[in-house]
Amino acid sequence: YFAISENQIETLKVSETYGKYGQQFSNYEAGDYLIITNPEKLNQYFLETEIFDYDDKIVKVSEGVYDGDSHEFSLIVNELGLDAKLLDFEVEYTTCEGFNAWSGNNYQSIIVGVQNGEAEYKIVDDKALIKRLRTAITKRKFVSEGFGRKSYEFGQIEIEESFSSKAWEQYTLSFK
Repeated sequence: YFAISENQIETLKVSETYGKYGQQFSNYEAGDYLIITNPEKLNQYFLETEIFDYDDKIVKVSEGVYDGDSHEFSLIVNELGLDAKLLDFEVEYTTCEGFNAWSGNNYQSIIVGVQNGEAEYKIVDDKALIKRLRTAITKRKFVSEGFGRKSYEFGQIEIEESFSSKAWEQYTLSFK
């Protein structure tokens, strides 16, 4: 188990989170999209400006504009020759629950809740287990100290406190 501060978890845009090797997810990878709130206005704009070839960057114009080349949405609007001032659109962001942390080399995201699928980490909701782990942290007994870490124990629970820049958790807890 990893112990973190309860207020560390927040709602994040997936496009503001990081993958395994520290790369930030693009709007396209995150599943974000633009919603044209007035498709008639867009159709009229295309007719008036004679822009017909928008090379598969627009999928289902009435539903949304997708970023197929991983550019920012404003760049798409510019690439397509659209005047953003003449269009009515909203951005729909995919969100998740978690937090970003610096690992000493790059950013990483600790995700505990996603809209579709299963998150890598889960929040413990067993009240008895939470109470047991919190008691272990508050009543821990010092065991040893090593490079960048301190070890403790309480009953059948081993507790490690890491001071490494790669550690995003306050404590790691395991049962003997």
